[in-house]
Order: sequence, then structure tokens, then C-alpha cells
Amino acid sequence: SSPKFTKRPSDGTGVIANSISFDCAATGAPAPKILWHKDKIPIVHTERVQQRPDGSLSITRLVANDAGEYECIATSETGTIRASSVLAVYNRTRVSPRPAARVEAAKGSNAQLNCSAVADSRLANRLTVSWTYRPTFGGESYRPVVTGVTGRSVSTGTSLALGNLRSSDAGLYRCQADAGPAGGGPDEAEIQLTVIELPTSPGPPITGLLTADHGSSDGINSDCQLLGGIRVTWPEAEFDGNSPLTGYAVQYQINGDSPDIWRAAKKVNRDSADGLFQKRSVCLSASVLQTSGVAYRFRVLAVNKLGFSTGSRPSDWVFLPSRPPSGPPQSFFLFGGESNSSLRASWEPPKPRHRQGRLLGYQIRHVGYPAGVSERLLNVTEPDVTSALLTDLQPNTEYNAWIAAVNEQGRGPWTSPAKTARTAEGRPLSAPAGVTVAPVTPRSARIEFDALLRAQLPGRLVSYSIVAECQAEAVAADLAPEEAPEPCERVEKLVSHVDTASRVSVVLDGLRPHTSYQVSVRAKTGAGFGPASAPPVAMETVPDAPGPPRGQLTVTRVRDTAARIGWKPPLRPNGIVTGYRVSWKPTVATDAASTLLHSNDAGSVDVKDVRRYDLTGLRPSTRYQVGVSAVNSAGVGASAIVEFVTRSRATAPDAPRQLRQVGVLARSARLQFLPPLSDGGAPVTAWLPEVQRAVAPVSTGSSLMTEDGHRSVGEAPVGGDWVAMKELPVPDGDSDRWRPEESQQLLLQGLRPFTRYRVRLSAKNSRGVSSPSAPPSDWFITMATLPEKPPANLTLRVRSATQLAARWLPLESEAWCGPALGYQVQLSPADQEVSNWQNATNGRISDPSGSYHLLESLQPSRRYRVRVMAVGLAGSIASSAVEAVTWDSAPLTAPKIVSARVQTSSSGGWSISVRLDQLNDSSGVTGYQVAAFDANSDPLASPKTAAIFAEIDADRLTGVIADGDNRLKPDTEYRVAASALNRRGRGPWTPLSEIFTVQTPSSSKPFEPPEWVYFDWSTKGVVKVCWLPPRYPGVELTSYRIRWGDNTVDRPVNELCYSPPATTTKSNRCRNSVLVAGLSSGGSAEGPSARAPCPPSLDGESLPSHPPVPESASTIELTSNTAEIQWVQNLPEPRNFTVLIEDLTRNASWKQNIDMSSVRTVSSDASSGAMTLRATVYGLQPYRLYQFRLRARGDVASPTELGWSSPTPNRRTQPSAPQIAPNNVILASHGKSGVRVAWKPLQGNSDWACNPKESTSLAAYRLTFQSWSPEELMNSEEPQKQSHHQRQQLSRQEKLNWKATETEVTGLAQDVYYEVSLAAENVHGTGPASELQLVYVGEAAPEAPPTSLLCRPGVSDVVCSWEAPALDKQNGPLLGYRLYYETASSTVDSGYSDSGSVTVPSSKRETRLDWLRPYSNYRFAVCSVNPAGEGPNSTATDQVRTPQARPGLVDNFRAIDVTTNEATLMWSRPSSANGIVTKYRLRFAQHVSTEAVSSSRLRRSSVAAPSSTSRLSAPYVVTIAEPSSSYRVDRLADNAAYEFAIAAATAAGWGAESVINVTTGPTRGSPKTPDLIACTAEQSGVRINWTILQADIEANRVDHILVQSIVRHQQTTSKSPPVWQLVDRFSLIEATKVQPTGASMLISWDRFLTRGSEHQFRLIASKLWPPTVKISSPSRACDWVAAPLSVGGSSGSAMYEQWWFLSVTLTTMCQSDTNGSSGATAAAARLASGTGTLRGASKSGSLAKNGHHQHFASQQQSDRSELILACDIPNEPADGSASLLLPSQHLYPGGRQRGSRPLSAVGRVSIKQLKSAPRPSPAAAIRPVEMSTLSSNLSPPKSSSGAPLLPVQEKKVAINLDKNSEWRTLDHRRGHQQHQQHQAPVAASSAINASGYASLRKAKPPEPFNPGNVPTIGVPVG
Repeated sequence: SSPKFTKRPSDGTGVIANSISFDCAATGAPAPKILWHKDKIPIVHTERVQQRPDGSLSITRLVANDAGEYECIATSETGTIRASSVLAVYNRTRVSPRPAARVEAAKGSNAQLNCSAVADSRLANRLTVSWTYRPTFGGESYRPVVTGVTGRSVSTGTSLALGNLRSSDAGLYRCQADAGPAGGGPDEAEIQLTVIELPTSPGPPITGLLTADHGSSDGINSDCQLLGGIRVTWPEAEFDGNSPLTGYAVQYQINGDSPDIWRAAKKVNRDSADGLFQKRSVCLSASVLQTSGVAYRFRVLAVNKLGFSTGSRPSDWVFLPSRPPSGPPQSFFLFGGESNSSLRASWEPPKPRHRQGRLLGYQIRHVGYPAGVSERLLNVTEPDVTSALLTDLQPNTEYNAWIAAVNEQGRGPWTSPAKTARTAEGRPLSAPAGVTVAPVTPRSARIEFDALLRAQLPGRLVSYSIVAECQAEAVAADLAPEEAPEPCERVEKLVSHVDTASRVSVVLDGLRPHTSYQVSVRAKTGAGFGPASAPPVAMETVPDAPGPPRGQLTVTRVRDTAARIGWKPPLRPNGIVTGYRVSWKPTVATDAASTLLHSNDAGSVDVKDVRRYDLTGLRPSTRYQVGVSAVNSAGVGASAIVEFVTRSRATAPDAPRQLRQVGVLARSARLQFLPPLSDGGAPVTAWLPEVQRAVAPVSTGSSLMTEDGHRSVGEAPVGGDWVAMKELPVPDGDSDRWRPEESQQLLLQGLRPFTRYRVRLSAKNSRGVSSPSAPPSDWFITMATLPEKPPANLTLRVRSATQLAARWLPLESEAWCGPALGYQVQLSPADQEVSNWQNATNGRISDPSGSYHLLESLQPSRRYRVRVMAVGLAGSIASSAVEAVTWDSAPLTAPKIVSARVQTSSSGGWSISVRLDQLNDSSGVTGYQVAAFDANSDPLASPKTAAIFAEIDADRLTGVIADGDNRLKPDTEYRVAASALNRRGRGPWTPLSEIFTVQTPSSSKPFEPPEWVYFDWSTKGVVKVCWLPPRYPGVELTSYRIRWGDNTVDRPVNELCYSPPATTTKSNRCRNSVLVAGLSSGGSAEGPSARAPCPPSLDGESLPSHPPVPESASTIELTSNTAEIQWVQNLPEPRNFTVLIEDLTRNASWKQNIDMSSVRTVSSDASSGAMTLRATVYGLQPYRLYQFRLRARGDVASPTELGWSSPTPNRRTQPSAPQIAPNNVILASHGKSGVRVAWKPLQGNSDWACNPKESTSLAAYRLTFQSWSPEELMNSEEPQKQSHHQRQQLSRQEKLNWKATETEVTGLAQDVYYEVSLAAENVHGTGPASELQLVYVGEAAPEAPPTSLLCRPGVSDVVCSWEAPALDKQNGPLLGYRLYYETASSTVDSGYSDSGSVTVPSSKRETRLDWLRPYSNYRFAVCSVNPAGEGPNSTATDQVRTPQARPGLVDNFRAIDVTTNEATLMWSRPSSANGIVTKYRLRFAQHVSTEAVSSSRLRRSSVAAPSSTSRLSAPYVVTIAEPSSSYRVDRLADNAAYEFAIAAATAAGWGAESVINVTTGPTRGSPKTPDLIACTAEQSGVRINWTILQADIEANRVDHILVQSIVRHQQTTSKSPPVWQLVDRFSLIEATKVQPTGASMLISWDRFLTRGSEHQFRLIASKLWPPTVKISSPSRACDWVAAPLSVGGSSGSAMYEQWWFLSVTLTTMCQSDTNGSSGATAAAARLASGTGTLRGASKSGSLAKNGHHQHFASQQQSDRSELILACDIPNEPADGSASLLLPSQHLYPGGRQRGSRPLSAVGRVSIKQLKSAPRPSPAAAIRPVEMSTLSSNLSPPKSSSGAPLLPVQEKKVAINLDKNSEWRTLDHRRGHQQHQQHQAPVAASSAINASGYASLRKAKPPEPFNPGNVPTIGVPVG
């Protein structure tokens, strides 16, 4: 038969390293063979994998790879069958890593036992770790670890955390990791937990007294053997705290000490080698205990690693006797002291074993020899002192000394042998007596005295010293250091001793006449001098004739007829000076002698004791000799002589010189200057200073202060008028010390801080006042200083409990006295005696016009002192302080808890008695609240749910917590906190750092019952009773006790369920309830019980089903906060009900348990057992829609949660008063008696707790005002002390529509504060009020602006005035005004804008603005300011133009085309014109050096660059009309430095000068000189070939080549050297390519060349462009080149070469008009535009002068017209003439010959109508002519009126070679040719640019021409 399986393999699981087998058996015939495959692969049998004979497969020591599908195959001849199974192999579950075997932790601390487990990842969700333990004390079996015990902090898992360890927690803990059988079963690990405690104290120690002779062999120390002591022995500690003892600590107490004071005596360590730990015995010697003669007692403390045990019971008292020291001090020495009456002793203390206790000091005994010196004792009372000084000893005496130590018992032995030392020799002990003094001469005196006896001398007498000390002389205050008298010297004389003389007489010489002396005598021995005789004997020497007056006589105020003679007292008056004799005589100086002149002029006079005398009636210009002698009682002394010369007749003085400031302060400046060269012959008596104040900075760049606070001079400022300052008199005497070269200084006062000034000074004498110093000083700026005054009118307003508002009047701009940095508001608590000012602003208010700041983050109900600081650059100044009190709030601080202690309460439990300290809080505390918090909770996080509260009256300050039903838990740490209450609410709780902590006593029985008793399951007669442990048992529970009926069963604490026996008898039936209680103390103490009604099954009845779902639920009655619900409940009766409350208005729901005691039975049906029940639901909100559902719960635990009943019909709760307050209430004062109020309204019916739309609801808002005057608020306690009745009297209420969101309340009291609150109300009542807010009523900004605003320009400023607004529009006192200004437009700069404001105090209605931009249009407006703010602005004024001011610096002033003798100056109009610029002033001068040649002559020479040793020569000044912007200057000195300065002028005057320096020659960095190769004459001109250094081009050191020429006329005979003039310039920048060699340029014949003359050329390389013009040296001059007389074959002198001809060609761009006339009229107007007005039309016709006609010619083109004027200068202007203003070069008729003079004149050129003018010949080449081309025999050209004609050298030339050729223009400024094609033939003509010409004036009288010092002024370039 085919094979059939009898056993099939089944799926299996295995664990790594375990074994497994698969069964497989089959039958058949023949018998089948069993084969095994794994994963379709035949299995290879190994030692580990074997197939058994019965066909089963066995696998041992499983590995992970063994997992897979195993197939059993039964095969035979009849067939093959297969059966498979799957093997899953899992890792073994194990504890890994293995935990530590032992863990130690201190009792009361926390311990954590770690037990980590690993399992197969597929079993991770099944892995569990459980803990059991076997206590060290209390049993051998393991028990589960109880988790979740309150107060123990026990948690389990892979770590077991045990909190608050107890002794019972010690034991062996076992952790078991289990992931099920698949993981190999559970794995375990054990941890031994040792709870370490403090050891117990040893028993009371036993003491014994040891004497010094007591022998010992038991380890007692040597001190005890030698000195005696106390032996202390104690028993061993009974308990070491589970940790070996490390030692003992022995402490002692002295009889009389406080019982709590124990001193450390000795610590015995376990590992010490003395064996005292094992013997538990120590000996404490007297040296250890320090104090002897007192009683001691001892205690011992055991020590382990955790700390010290409590002290043992003390031993009996033992008395330690004391005795004197047994040995003397050591190292005793005696040696010489600090004087001859002292010796110094030193020593070391006795050895410790000889001290016999604490030393009190030492005694030193000393005695002197020879006999007669008594023995003395010296007590040293400081035991630490080791040296002493023996004093009051006899000099030169030998002394013996001994020392002994002293303790409390007495003195020890003396040292032996005695120490010996000798004192030093002494000085005489007394002074000589009988001293007498008698003057002999004015310079000597006799001294006599008694000699000393030998008994009075402690040594050998050497000599006597006689000393005469002179009295200090009074030194005159005006005494110069070099004239100081010789000091009054001390006179001393030594006299050798005369043994035989009993009285000594000595003559003392060297004294001064008429001088007081003090004479004394003293003796001297080998040791020195003795005392001087006393008192000293006074003596005065006799007078002598005085010496001459000291120093030189002074002669001051020397005038033509008078002089003042001054002197000083004589150095040696030799008596009392009674006067002086002054004598004088006129003399004449000769080589031989002085001869008396005019004997009648001589004289003498005796004067009293004065220091000066005025001589009068002298002769002018006469030499006088004056002598002065002093006079005293001895006669007339020697004379001092002086000579002087009287002055000639006097005049006014010269002006002071070189005035400058050398020191500048805020309101003064120190000036330094040189006096006038001449004082006019009369002394200068006063200086007259004048100051000029800068009107304003002229531009942004010239501001006085930069942003970083540094002064910036910038542009030269605009100066105002000169103002005379206070006259400064010359100090008396200085006016006669006339030293013109000695600088003087003056202090100029009365200046304004931080203002720009310059000063000039005049000198004044008796003849008049000098002219002011010129130039004035440089501009300087006075220093900034403190603001002139503080901010005014500071007012404070209370904004809230933490805010004050400050407002003040800002400072005026002038009052800042420097840069205004802003304001700082400072405050300080007013209750501090010393103000601690702190900044209330973050940094500072930087706006100088700021006037408001809100002070925040203040403390409520606190008085503050506030001030405002005006902060300037130099410092700040504070306003007067103003005080205000912030509004009250809830208390900010918590009261301090003085004490808190646990006491037994009246209910038998415990309570906490708390005493508080009075809270020093100004917020008006009305009471306190105290609370006790479990130490494991956070009292500040959840005070209402974690604490027991109690209220305390504000006056009692004591209270009790948990008295009555509120019970405290035993053995629990509580934290006690407190907070204060007032009318605004409750303050903060006590900070955690200040909370009191108390501990309730422990209890022997449990504190709480089990939390809940229920029945897990029930059968007939048997029910499983379960319970939850107590949340806080209070003690360690040992078991639970279950009672029912007569049965009582105790169960272990780890069994929280119990099943009674199945049999039920009458005795064990339940009666009423099942009771479960916790047991402690091994079951002896029982706690309160938890109760559950008996289930019916325990009474032998069948167990009922779970209670059904309640039915027919409905809402019977609703109030605003409760609902009465009713339902039908069928049997069995539930244990309790849960109601589900659904708020349909807010779409919210929550559950609420119904207390069965509140459930009422309405009716019941006996037949069905149904009951109608009713209960009350609480916690509902008014006027909301609710529905309710119910759920019942029985006694037996339900396996599934029961369902809810059907909901009740929707019902709405009753309306009530609103439950919430309006929020976001905002207040603002409006007007003088109104307040605006806005708020966020209540939303919907739920907020109103009714329907506010119903008329019956009477919904509204109620606004309440309570007034407080500022005086009441200043009393910080006033608002809190108001009674309810007073509050009602002061209140005002407004009722507002319920829809309102804002309102305005008027008619309130003014100048008072109001507390404002807002509440919603309806017919049912008023809801809670909003938080109180504070508002001040009575402040409103002014309603009207100031009137009559008038702003008018002054000399240099704008003055604005106005009138105050009407009084009824001011809304309170005005703080001031604010004047605003802004630019309407700028006359000089259209892009300039300026705006700002200035504050003015209320006492003024006018202000002056002197910093506005000159010549600009401004508009102004003004407003009033009061404490509430700014009122409206007045109407802006019309535009007011500020006055013109002096202009700023001329811009872009520079020099170009500089050669060795020429320079072109260019500039731009000042950017800060400050008005209309009308002209320029050009000044230039040469730098010359000065060096001394002799004492009376100076030599001047040129310098190549300005330096400190050079000065400027006399300047040349030229005035140039606007709009000229360039000027050419020639005939400058070669290689010389020049200073060029230019200034612009407006109607206000000249501005500051722009200055440059120019050198006419090469300087450092100049290019190399070009190499001029050749000058070749060609048909059209002269070609010049040259080369230049390529390196200069590459280095950018050269950009132009300048060409100069000189002319040599063929017909002139002038011997004056020709002058090099610039004729052209070649640009290397614009040239397409510059070759270093072979470069050339062509100079046209008509380009500044004179026909019929010869020319030479030279080249200069130039670096033209800024920053500095640099030129090379001129090249060599080429050979002379002759210019042809004509061009194109013409010959002869043309009319334009005649002496009367003046040619001016104007070129304009215009079109021909319809009648064919040209644009000549426009050309004439253009000519006149810069020089005058063209009046009328030109006359027709021609004029003849000297046989020649005046020619007019024009050439018309489509776009060009030229006008040629050829005329003389008539004397009278013709009708229609135009002014022609042409500045001339210095041109000379007849060439530049000796005696020729430059000519200039003023005339008018008539302009003829063009259409009648004849055309000149085309062949005539018209060009300008220099005067030098005329013949020298011609007289200067004259007009018919005799005025000279002026030829002009032009700068721009246009030449037409023929009618078909092109125009060729050579522009000298650019240096290259410009080409322009023309079709029509034109006549050759010359052209000149006439723009920018200056007006000519008649020249000054002719002066000889000197090219060296008179510069040539060339024609200006347009």
C-alpha cells in the first residue's frame, strides 16, 4: 500500500542554544523511508542535527540559521508523501547588561536600580520587566514591589526608582525579564540594596583624672604622663548604620558653658596606628584642654561614611586642677635699648610640657649696680609677646635681669643665671641758670650764666653753646624772588668749660642792628647736648642807618611833563622806617660827568612811608636823575639812583598788532597781542575790545559742531556787526612798561558759550583812541558749557499704578550753551532720605524740543520724585524735582512669615499655627491668606488644588490652617505660603526661597481608607472583592482587613482582591456592607475603612444583572446655574449616576457625577420595580441651551461601559446678571471737563446672560466715576481708607445703551483724577466691573492758536512776535510757545530746504532766529503749549526773506597756464553765496624772505616756496565784476612763490578769501625741460620742432606744452628788455599721438604775432591739471624769426595798424531777418549785456577823426554774423550808444621805452547801423595791433576830447586766407585747431571774446615803470 503518515511534523519555535525535535512517522508496504529537507534542500546530518530511528528530526544547540521550512518525505516503491513544518528561532530573553550586585544609598534619599533586558526584536512588544524583593529584615520570601505609592516616588520598569528611602527598603531585589516561552522563558538578576543610616551613638563615656606622676603603659601620651590630664573611655556603638565606623569624635564642655556648646577635643580614626580606635580610650592633657582649674564633661560621637551620629549621653563632671609653669622661658637675652635709659629683653616661650595650661604672660625682674638702684618688676600681660623694653633706667649703669612665665596658677621659676647689660652715657640733665643779656653795639651783646655742677652731669662736660635765635622778619608781599632778603641767621657760639669759674661771661658778635633775638644756653657731654635754658632771654639790638631801597627804582607813566617814581623798602631797614626822601635834578650826559641844567628844576621832598611818588612840572624831552633814600631814627640812609627822559608832546597811540586768541573758555577768551609800536607819547590807559559774532553757519559744511561733538571751523562764517565790549583798563604800572615787542594778554569776558567770534582791539591814552587792530583775530569758537537754565514748568500726571507722565517746557536754543544732546528724565523714590536718581529714559530724549515722556515700570502706591535733566555737550542741569504718587494696585510683595509650627487641632488631627510680619506695603492691605502645600507640589503653580487655605485679618497677623474638617496628613512635609489682599485683589504668594517648611508628626495607623471598593465578579455565594490602595496611607501598610457579616480576613498588601470561600453559611453572610481597611505595625493598628454595599450574592441570592439605562429623562426646572432633571430607573438600583451635560450654545460637553445622597425618589411602581428619580445638576451658565444624558452604575464592575440614556429636550437656563466684565476699556481726557471712553462690547446673549434685544431685559452699560483730587492721591493711603459711604458720595454714574462701544462724559470736576470702571447690567442685576482705570480731567491742549504773528527780517536775523490766545481758549496755564519754520524757497540755492522749531517760555512773546540761511524765503507758524500738549498752529506767514550775508569761499579757485612770469587764475561762483554776488577782489603778493643784515637794516629776497621764515610783500588788489571767472596776470618774478587770494562780495560785504600758492618755476616733481630743436618761418606761420622726455609722459608728469614768445620791433629804439608772453598751448592729452622726437606745432602769423617785427620762442612743459600745477624750466630760445609785413602780397600799413584804431569783433549765432539785416543788433546787445544797457538805436553815418573815417563792416552768414567796430572814443556819448567796458593790459605808447607809462581811460563806443556801413577791402587782413608796433616818434593817440585811445590785445583770432578757404580758429585754451566749413566768401577779420570785461577807471598819477615790482595785469579770458 502507498505510504501514509501516522505522525506529521508540526510548526515549532525554538530558542538559540536550546534543542528541538520534529516528529514524523509513516506506514505502508513496503515500509516507507523517512527523509528530511530544509528549505527544499536535503539535510546533512551532523553532530548537532540528527535523524532518530523513529524518523523524527532532532536539532541541538539551535542557531539563527536553523530557522526555516522543514519537510518530512516518506517514500517507498508505492509512492512518496510529504509533510512540512516551519521552525522559528528566537534570541533568548535575558537581562543585559547585568546590573551591579550591590547598591548603597542613604536613608531618605533616592535610589535607582537599573535592570535592562533584551529580547528578540519580534518579541519586543511582549517583553516585560517585573520586580520583587526580599527584605533584609522581615521575611525569607520574595514579595512584589508596590508601585504608585504616594509620597514614596516608587516607579518601575527597566529602572526601579525608590524615593525617600526607609530602613525597610533594604533587601535583595530581583528583576525578571520575560517575553514569553518563545524567548526561552524569564531571566532574572538580583541586586542587594543597602540603606545606609547614621550610626547610633556610643554609651556614656567614663572619665578618670591622671596626675603627672601617673605611670602608663597603655598608650597614654607623654603630656599626660608629665603634666597630667583626663582619660576618657567609652563603649562601642550598637549600630553602625549599615556602614563600618570610620572613627569617633570626642567633644568636651566646660562647666558654665551653654548646654548647646560642645568643643572638639580629639578625633580617633579607625586607621590610625596608635590603636586608640580599638581601645576606645584617649587621654586629654592640660595642653590640649587649654583651661585648667575648671570642671569638664565629655561626649562621644560615632562616625561612618554618612556622617556623625548624635552625641552620646555626657559623662560625669571631672575637675582638672591647674598649677604654675614648671619651667622658665627659653633663649632669654638682654641688650641695649633705644636710649640711654632703656634696655631690650627678648625670649621664647617655655616648652609646651612646662606651661601647665594656658600662659597668661611673663614677669621680668631687673636690678642696677652699683647698689642703690632698687629692684623692679615688669609684667608682660600678652602671652604671645616675646620681647619687652625696660625703661626709666639710669644712664651708664649695669643691670641684671631674670624672666619667669605666669599662668592661671601662678609664676614659674626664674631663668638662671641672670643676664647683664649696661645703659649708655647720658646727656646733661639740666640747663645753665642765671642767664643775662646786655646789648653792646648794634651788632654785639654780652651773655652771662652760671656753670653746671658735676652732680648735674651724667658724663664728661665738653662745652657750652650760646644760641641767639632772631625773630622771623615779615616779608613784603610784593617782594620778587631775586630781591628776597638774606634769611635771619641763627647765631651760635661754643665756649670751652672753665673748671674754676662758677659764672661764665661771653661776648656774642655777628648780630643784626635793630633785631629781636631769643638767647639760650645749654651744656654738652660726650652723649650730646642737654636741655637749653628756659625760657629764652629776649634781647633787641640798637638801630643803625637804613640801607638803600632794594632793587631798581621804577619809572612809570613817563609823560612829557610828569613821571611816577616807584621803589621798594630797603632790604636792611636797620630800624623803623619813618619815611623816604626823594630828590631829582635835570642832567645832560657827557663823557666826564653830569652837569646840572635848569637848577630851578631840581628839588627834593620827604614823604611818608609810601612806595611811589609822582613828579610833576617837568620839562618835555629832558633827562632827569632821581634818588630815593629811606629814613629812620638813626638818620637818612643811602640812595638808589635812576635816570629817565621825559617824552615829547603826546598823540593818540597806534593800533595793537598781531591779535590772536590763545585760550578760549565758555564765556571768555584770552587774547594775546603786541602793543602798538607807539603809545603816542602818553601811557596807554585802557584797551577797547570789539567782537564780531558769526551770524550763522553759512552751509552744512560750516556747522559749529560735527556729529561726534568736535568743533569744525569749515567755511569762513558770515560776520555780523562789530560790538564794543567793556573797556579793559591797563593795570596800574603796566602802562609805563612800554615794550612794543613784548606780547601782552587780556581776558575778554562777556561772551556767549559755543559761539563763533572774532575780535579786534583798540588802544586808548589820554590823547585819544587808536584805530582797531587789523586784521582782526581769526575766528574762534567759545567752549560749550552747562545749559543756561534747567527745563521749566515740569508737571507730573498719574497715568496708572505703574506709569507717570512728565511734561516740561523745552529750553530755548540760546539757553543750551552748546550742542543740545537732549533730555534725561530721572526719578527717585521720595521715601528715601538721599535721592537715588535713576534714568527713566532709555538713553536720552535726543530731540532738544522734546517736552513729554511716559515713565513706566514703576511701583504702585509709591511716591516718586522726578526731575528733568537738560543734557548738553559739557554736562547737564536738572530742573526742580516734582513729586507724585502712583496709583494703587494689588499688593506687589508677599508678607513675610515669622513662624509656622504644627499643633494638635480641636478635631484630634493637626493644624499649622502661622504668624506673619506686618507687610510694609503702601497699597492698603485689608487681609491675608495663608496656605499649606504638600512639599511634593508646586505652591505657585496650583495653589487652589494643592493647598489648605485660611484667612487672616490684617490686624491680627496670626491664623490657623487645617483647623476642623481640613485634615493634615501625618509624617508629611508641608510648605507654608502667604499672600496679601487689598481692594484691588490678591498679591503674589511667598517666594519659594522664603517659604516656611513644617513636618507633621508620624502616625501609628493608616491615615486614609482604600480609595474604592468594588466587586470584580460574583457567583452565587462567592464574590471577588477588590479595592484600590489609599492615595496617602500615611504609614507603611502591612496588610488589609476585609469585614463582612461576622467574618474578618487579613490579606497582604500586594493582594488587592480577595475571593471568599465558596461555601456560604449563615455566619459568614454579608450584613449591609463590605468594609476594607488598611493595617500597619504588623496588623496592630487599623486605619479608616472603605465601605461598599453588600452584593446580593453574598446573602445567598442570585447576582442581579447590571442596572439598565435610565429612561424618560427630562428637564423639570432650570435656574440660571442649575437644572432639575428627572428620569425612570428600573431595578436593580444603581450605585451611582453620571450625567453628560451638553452646552448647545457653545457646542461643548462635560461629565458630572451625581451624589446619590442628592437623588430623590419621586414615585415608584411596586409591580415593575421602576422608580421615578430626580437630581440637581450644578455648574451651568445663565441663558444657555442645554440637554442632558444619564448613565447608571452598579455595585458589580461592568465588563463594558454602559450606554447613555436618550437626551433630554433642549432647555435654556434662566437669565441672570452678566457674568463677565467689558474689556479693552480705553480712557482719554477731552476738553477741560470731559472724558472719552471706548471699550470692546459684550458678545451675544451668553455674555449678557439674557437677550439684550428684548425690551424687558433692560440691558445697558453702567459707567462709574470716582473722583480724587491730586492732593488726595499724594496721600498714598487715602484711596484705600475711603469707606463705602464716602465712595458713593464721590461717585458719578452714567447709564449707556447696550449697543454702545464708546461715549463722551462731560461736566466732570476739573483738575481731579477719576477712577473709572464699566459694568454690564440687565434686569437681573449688574455684572462684574472692568478693572479700575485712572484718568486726569482738566487738561486739554489750547483750543486756539496765538494771534498777530509777525516775522520781519533784521540786520542779520529774523524777529518774530505774536500775541497769546484768548484766556478762555488756553485751557489752563501755558507752559510756552513753539515757533515752527520752513523754507519756502532759497534765492541762492533752489535745492536747499530747512525746517525746525524753537521753544519760547510763556513769559515771552517774541524771539529772534539768527541761524537761518541767508537770503532765503521762510514761512513761520506758532502754537501754544500747556501741560496737555500743543494747540493748533497759527496761519503760516507770508514768505519772509532773510537778509543777505557775506558770501562764503569762492569755489574751484585755481591757477592754470603758469609760466615763469605769467599765470591764469580761474574760479567758480561761491556755493554759499548768501546773496547776489556783484564782484570779486583778487589779491596777490610775493613771498619774500627776511634776514638780518645789520642791527638797523633788513634785506628782502624772493623765495621759491612759502616757509616759516618768509613773509608777504605789499599786495596788489584788483576788483573784477561778476560774472567774470578768470584773470590773467603777467610780469611775475621768475622762480618765485606767490600767494593769490580771491573773495566775493554781496550787498552785505566781502566774504572770506580763498587762498592758493603758485610758484613761477620748477618745483619738486616738475617735468623735465623740453628740447626745442628749431623755429622755421613758413608762409602761414612759424613751425616749432621739439622733443620731450618720454618718461615724463608715461609717468603723467606732463600734459601740455606752453609756447612763449618775445618781440623785437625793427623801428623801436627802446632799451627795455622784451617780456616773454604766452602765445599758444599744445595739449598732449588731446593729441592723437605724441612722438618723443620730431614733434612740431605751427604758430600762425596772425596768432599774437606782430607784422614787421622779429620773434623768439621758447617752450615750457606743464602739468596743468590739479591738484598742483607744475612746470619745467624754460627751454632755450630759438633764433629770431621775422614776421612778414603782409599776407597774400599786400603791403603797406593798413588802417588797423594806425595809432587811432581800436578793433573789437563780436561773433554771434543768428539768422538774417526778412529785410536782409544781420544780427548785429543782437551782437551789440550781447556786448552791452555784461557792461550796461543798450539805449536806443545807433546813429547812422560816419565820423571823421584826423582825416580818417570810422568804419563799420559786417559779414552775413546763414548762422553767423560779425560786427567790426572801428572807432575812436568820443568825449560825449552819442544817442543810442552802448557802454563798452574793456580792461586794458599795461600797454605803452611808442613801445616799452624808458619813461613810458601805462594808459587807461573810460569812453563809449558808438554802434552804427549796419546796413549803411561800407565793407572793408577783402584783401585787407584785419587784426589787433599792440602799441609796441607803433613808431616811437608817435605821440600817444588821443581822441577829439583828448582822451587816450586804448589798443587791446585779443585772445581769440579768426583769419580767412581767401574767400574759398575754411575758417581756422586757434583757441589758446585748448591748443589745437578747429575746422569749420563756410561756403560764402568772407572778409578776414579779427575776433575777441568780450564777456567778463571789467570797467576802466582813470589811472592814478603816472609812476615810473619798474618791471621788478609792478605786475602786469593782462586782458581777462572769457
